[in-house]
Amino acid sequence: MKSVHMNPAEAVQAHRDLQPRMSVGMHFGTFQLTTEGIDDPVRALDEARRSAAIPPAEFRTLEFGESIAITTKTPRHEAGNASRDTVEPPL
Repeated sequence: MKSVHMNPAEAVQAHRDLQPRMSVGMHFGTFQLTTEGIDDPVRALDEARRSAAIPPAEFRTLEFGESIAITTKTPRHEAGNASRDTVEPPL
């Protein structure tokens, strides 16, 4: 899976490098495709997130059947971190 997926530590590093407001871990726990435990990726992500001092609200996973609404925000580099107003996405 390495050629098309990040492991939890790599995902946390990508979160730190890209500095998004929120990251959501996905593609885990649906099918047993590897020899690791089905819930090992969630635990490893939580451990990597805690080690990097990233709050749970910034990088999370969803429970089975859970959904969230993600709104388009002004990018940090354009807003200078001052504005979090919702903006219309480009057409």
